[in-house]
Amino acid sequence: DYYDTWGDSNERMQSLYLLGCVYRDRGDSPATLRYYNDAVHCADTTASDCDYEILAALYGQMSELYRKNNLAVYMKEMALKAVDASLKNCDTLNALSCAGDVAYAYNQMERNDSALIMARKRIQGYKKHNMLEHASYAILSSMHMNMMLGNKEALSDDVAYFDSIYQYGDSVPDKYDQYYCYKAMSYMHRHDIDSAEIYYNKALKYAPSNVSVAVMTYKGLRDIHRQRGNHTLADKYADMYCMANDSSCMEETKEIISRDHSLYNYNRAEKETNQ
Repeated sequence: DYYDTWGDSNERMQSLYLLGCVYRDRGDSPATLRYYNDAVHCADTTASDCDYEILAALYGQMSELYRKNNLAVYMKEMALKAVDASLKNCDTLNALSCAGDVAYAYNQMERNDSALIMARKRIQGYKKHNMLEHASYAILSSMHMNMMLGNKEALSDDVAYFDSIYQYGDSVPDKYDQYYCYKAMSYMHRHDIDSAEIYYNKALKYAPSNVSVAVMTYKGLRDIHRQRGNHTLADKYADMYCMANDSSCMEETKEIISRDHSLYNYNRAEKETNQ
């Protein structure tokens, strides 16, 4: 209230941004979005002292909010604006990070070609600015897109590039758990199922905690044992693959129900307040 009366455009924008963050932490998405939008409208982008750092943070937060609500079209729009604001703030690292959200949105929209192009641009950007220590997730994103598109050689090239930069050998950090699946797939494409099995087995320890890893790993092991004629093991991993797919769908359904419940509670509380 104070800054609405006395503050300049940057102060009003920041105060509304912080108020939106409070509602974000309370799980109130409609109120969060309302205050974030109010904050964006306070920005004076014609002024030389416009606070693009806060503006970039606002667009980034809105992008994340849309991501959580599976609104990929709006997520992409906000993420692109976050990239633009970050570049105007001369924050190349944040711009490249926000470009990752654009790639994610394209992936959710099943525009895998566009997602791959964005992942490639991020890798080139990190390379240009000598930030390869930050490029790991962009390379993993490129692996995922090449897998989805069936680009076998490109997937193998991404795996080799990742190995050449980070040189983790056969023990990558836990945060890169999907790497083992992609490396196994690259061996499968070369018909080296023995090596593929080694990396799928490495991925197995992450399967209980990461349903995406579980789906890829169980499917890969199923295919390996089918090729070898081990029908008992092939059936075992086929069942586990189906269960992992079901679990993935159930988790997504639970998130949707939870969001709808929160929105219902918000609308009911607002109605009671108005009455």
